[in-house]
Amino acid sequence: MTHRDAILQSIRRSLSTGYLPAALPTPPEPAPLTPPPPLEAQVADFRQNLEAVRGRVHGPLSPQPATDTVVRLLLDAGAGDVLGWPLADVGLPGLGAALSLAGIHLVPTHVPDQAPGRTAILQSLATVPVGLTGAQAGLADTGSLLLVHGPDRSRLASLLPPVHIVVLFLKDLRHDLATLLAERPDLLDTSSNVVFVTGPSRTADIELTPVFGVHGPKRLEVVLVAD
Repeated sequence: MTHRDAILQSIRRSLSTGYLPAALPTPPEPAPLTPPPPLEAQVADFRQNLEAVRGRVHGPLSPQPATDTVVRLLLDAGAGDVLGWPLADVGLPGLGAALSLAGIHLVPTHVPDQAPGRTAILQSLATVPVGLTGAQAGLADTGSLLLVHGPDRSRLASLLPPVHIVVLFLKDLRHDLATLLAERPDLLDTSSNVVFVTGPSRTADIELTPVFGVHGPKRLEVVLVAD
C-alpha cells in the first residue's frame, strides 16, 4: 500500500466514525441594563473624563448664555470665519444673529467631488481657524462625543481647523454607548461616516511622547446646553 492509499483509507475510516457536536444551547437573554446614574453625576463624569484628555467643558448653560459662550470662544480664537455645520444642526436659537453681530462669517463646508476647483477650495478652508459643530450624543463614561456626518454636516468642520467648538445638549448626554444604542439602535445606520471624538487630536512617537494637533484640532471646547 502506498502512502497515498494509506492516507485515503484513513480519511474514509474517519468519515465513517466521525460525529457532529450537538448544537449549542440557546444563548441566554442579555442582562438588562443597569439604571444610569443621575444626570448631575453624568455631567460630572463627562467633564472629568473629557478634561482628563485636555478637552474643556463650559456649562451646563441655558441657551442664551451658551450662545454668548460660543461667540466668545470664537472671538478668542480669532475667528472672523468659522467652518461650521448648518446652524439648524448646531441647534442654538439666535446663534446666527449673534454671529452676524460679532462679525463672524459661517463658511460652508461643501467641497466638489471632482476637480477643477476642489484643491483651491480645500486650501482656502485650511486657513479657517475654528470649526463649529453640534453633536448627536455625548458619553459620560469616556467624555466622548458622537458626530454623525452627512452632506451638510461635513467632517471637515471637526477635523481641519486647529480649534473645534461643539454644542452638546444635555438631552443627548448618555452614561455609556450601550445605553445610547439601546435607546437609539438605528443611530449608527443613519450615515456612512460616524465619528467618536474624545479630546483634541493627539499622537505619540516611539518614545510615547504625546503631541497634540498633528492629525486634527489641538483644542476641543464643548458647550453644554441645558434645554
